[in-house]
Amino acid sequence: MNNQYEEAREWYDANWPCCIRLDIDWTCRGYDYPEHVVEWIQNDTTCWRKLNDDNGGTYEYFARIDKRKHESITSF
Repeated sequence: MNNQYEEAREWYDANWPCCIRLDIDWTCRGYDYPEHVVEWIQNDTTCWRKLNDDNGGTYEYFARIDKRKHESITSF
């Protein structure tokens, strides 16, 4: 992972700690996401999955979902 992706992930985790799905036009553009964060969302297939093309593309942050599932399983 390049440094810009790491910075993007850190920004996203700090500013949107609970968000697991978003679209580019409404969420990213509407809330003024930095451009490197938008590029990370669109291009990092190790963390994000594109669900459809609606509103510039709807993406799911599956890495966060998987992490939460793992944490809930190991907390018992």
